[in-house]
Amino acid sequence: MSATFFCLLNYQLIHSRVIRMIHLKLSDEKSHKFYTLLIQQDLFGKWSLLRQWDKIGTKGQVQIDTFDSYEEARVVQAKLVKEKRRKGYSGV
Repeated sequence: MSATFFCLLNYQLIHSRVIRMIHLKLSDEKSHKFYTLLIQQDLFGKWSLLRQWDKIGTKGQVQIDTFDSYEEARVVQAKLVKEKRRKGYSGV
């Protein structure tokens, strides 16, 4: 996980617990990109899938989706990982 990810999401990470994190990267002659997916639960029991992506060396973009259950978040995370791996991303 990049330090930038923690920096951007510091407030949320302090007030929740991280359950599952996946960090992927794509590095070839054309591009150098990263994609991080993190599932966390907040103090109220809701589940969030946090995504950060962009070119390696940048702060990146962040998107947060909220779910009622861990399983819902896990299904979406698995789908996104599958899509990224199909595009050539690999685990770090």
